[in-house]
Amino acid sequence: MLNRFPRRTRSLLVAVALVATGCGVGETLPGSGMIDGMDLGMELGLDLRDLEVAPLQPDPVLLDRIAELSDYRGEGIRLYDAATTLGDDDVPLQIAVAKLPIGGILAVALDEAGVVRATGLWGAAVFDTNRNGGWETFCRQFQDRAQVLVTAETLGPADVDRYWADLAADPSPDAALTRTLYRHRRLMTANGQFVRATMRLTARGDAPPHDWFRRWKRNFQDVASLSGSLADVIGPLASEQHRILAEEAAVQLDAVLVAVRTREPRDVRQMVSGPFYRATCTACHVTPSDRLGGEEIHDGLRSRMQELGVRRDVMRVGFDLWGVPNEDRTSQTVANAFKAIFLVAGERPV
Repeated sequence: MLNRFPRRTRSLLVAVALVATGCGVGETLPGSGMIDGMDLGMELGLDLRDLEVAPLQPDPVLLDRIAELSDYRGEGIRLYDAATTLGDDDVPLQIAVAKLPIGGILAVALDEAGVVRATGLWGAAVFDTNRNGGWETFCRQFQDRAQVLVTAETLGPADVDRYWADLAADPSPDAALTRTLYRHRRLMTANGQFVRATMRLTARGDAPPHDWFRRWKRNFQDVASLSGSLADVIGPLASEQHRILAEEAAVQLDAVLVAVRTREPRDVRQMVSGPFYRATCTACHVTPSDRLGGEEIHDGLRSRMQELGVRRDVMRVGFDLWGVPNEDRTSQTVANAFKAIFLVAGERPV
């Protein structure tokens, strides 16, 4: 396979032990996603070709630095090379596989630009019995954007604490907007999880709990309360539309709650996936900004976060990340593994 990735990136082993289960190191089945006892194709949801272990050489100094910056305490990160087809494009991938300290494995597939194309999380009871998609939602927070980090520029755990304390105390308009954007992102991730979990439950014929929709309604009310703070980013017309749609979503959830009490789970599923989703989630995301040349709200907010210099290396549950309900500690452990992987991917030859 072509040496598509930087030599130093391919020479890192973030661990004392290799991540290997069952099969011999590097053992693979031609034309499949199987390697080292793992079906990476299945776990990542990708049709992988040319899958092979990347040449690795331990770098103890870098190992220690990455562990310090990410607080990753797992048993190892291994790198693999592969290729896949996404749409009409052949895409070379680097796949990082991290063995977690709580058991289980995190796999992340990045393209040559460092954009996360797929993630997989498996091998521990807390992941394998996750029937309502919470861990899928958690991992989605990292996908479809460039995530590579550089060790010299990355905040460690103590730095993150100081950054967040300083941000909370900063009275400037930019700091207030940054706090709002972080909160908006967490709320919208939570709303996405409510949709995903409702689809999972009702597909099994189960009715979601009533309190679930009350909390979801409060989420949308919180989103509506942030709309005015976003006017400087997306414009007054778009922010007012944002508020109207969020308030409408809260009202529509009252009707969904009635359906939970009086109708079949399949009816609830149809309401959430059909009229509710189209009138709220879809409508809001495609609303054009009147301050960003017609750019959709979702993309406009992301662009503004980049302009403000909102950091990508915080990766702290409850700050910039939504955590799986009742699993904050495990969520943070997985976030630390993501951060370690992005540090490995961000290394470049000196």
